[in-house]
Amino acid sequence: MTNCIGRMRYSAARDLNHLNNPLQYETGMPRCCRLLLQLMTLMTALLLVGVGCSQQRLPVYAEAQAIADIKAQSKRFSQAYMDGDIAGLTAIYTPAGIAAPGGRDFIQGHSALQRFWQLPPGRTILRHSAQSQQIIVNDDYAYDWGYYQGQAAQHGAPLPPFQGKYVIIWQRTGQGDWRMAMDMWNALPAD
Repeated sequence: MTNCIGRMRYSAARDLNHLNNPLQYETGMPRCCRLLLQLMTLMTALLLVGVGCSQQRLPVYAEAQAIADIKAQSKRFSQAYMDGDIAGLTAIYTPAGIAAPGGRDFIQGHSALQRFWQLPPGRTILRHSAQSQQIIVNDDYAYDWGYYQGQAAQHGAPLPPFQGKYVIIWQRTGQGDWRMAMDMWNALPAD
């Protein structure tokens, strides 16, 4: 092995251009060095696969149930918003939940979220919905992204519809329900 490493050093020192082309450099190496390099590459690949497998994915049936539960929570959020139920809406966030609306600073915790979501006097939400494009469940967290749309009214007069895109990180609580840990969105121009 020492002889092999010595040859690698000699070969690299002799022709630095080989370092710019690893395939050419590898073919110029003695067989024992090529085998050592291949073994190290295989071990690195196995290590990376092991790290990737350490993330716990749910069984397919549990993942499907988690996605259905998350979609149901999203509908509850929209319904609470339309009903003006700000306490119900903010209860869908984790206690330390964070909202990150476009153009604004982070808003964290239920009391700050309640102040943020409180509708101005005379304002009602006529419709609101979220259309998830993808939900990825990974153990007790899920990553949800998609589009939202809605319309508000001021003193009964409809305002222009609104729409935008969102990314939500959901967290499964100790009771098994899903809550928003991070809710980020920004508006898109009207069509």
